Amino acid sequence: MEGYKNNSSIPKLQLIVSEFNLANKLLNDFILYRNSRFTPMLSDQKIKEKVQTPYDKWLFCQQELAKIVDVSKENLLNFNSLKKAVAFAQKRFDAQLNFVNDYLSKSPAERAKAFMVKRK
Repeated sequence: MEGYKNNSSIPKLQLIVSEFNLANKLLNDFILYRNSRFTPMLSDQKIKEKVQTPYDKWLFCQQELAKIVDVSKENLLNFNSLKKAVAFAQKRFDAQLNFVNDYLSKSPAERAKAFMVKRK
């Protein structure tokens, strides 16, 4: 039975790792675009897609990890590490999505101010 648990969770975990890696790559690409102050300029829809796509992939990973209930002893450490990494990444993904939603809610004249560093 332990072998079955081990074998049945591996493809799912491999998919989650692959999607999580892609989500992080896409988010990093978005952050580079954000750091260039959205230059070259894209449509609002394309800007939203640049952050929504990695966010959706991250969310998929979180949801799929929650569905896995049987993990073999051999995979438990990797499974728990992956769960922690996905959970820890939430702030990063949320922050970028919130920035874009805030940016897109402003008039074009107000949008440049979104890139100003806020001092405390």
